[in-house]
Order: sequence, then structure tokens, then C-alpha cells
Amino acid sequence: MVIVAWAMGVGSSWIGDFKEDKVKQLLNIPDKWNVVALVSFGYPTEKPKPKRKKPIEEIGSFNKF
Repeated sequence: MVIVAWAMGVGSSWIGDFKEDKVKQLLNIPDKWNVVALVSFGYPTEKPKPKRKKPIEEIGSFNKF
């Protein structure tokens, strides 16, 4: 969902810290279900610049330590 949303110009935010009982009450989710994460979607006001990535040689090795 997150990747498709971004491809369509929609931003998202994964939320892992919330009060499950409040979310279940708000969304009328049955007690037998567990809510483990939330994802919010919206149109960003700005587009972040790509981050500089380290060369592969700085973060890994091949057949040696």
C-alpha cells in the first residue's frame, strides 16, 4: 500500500505506538481482533530530497571480513 501510494503521489506514515483499546473503540473493531499497526495516508506538502547512500564497499564485503 505504501509503495503504490507513493507512486501515485500520496505520502504515508506507519504508526506502531498507539492505544489499541481506543482505536478498536473508535473504529468499532471486535475484541477478538488485534490491531498491530496503523498507516495514515495524505498528500505531502513537500517532497524529501534523496538521501546520500554509502558505497557498498563501506557497508558490506564479499567472501572476506
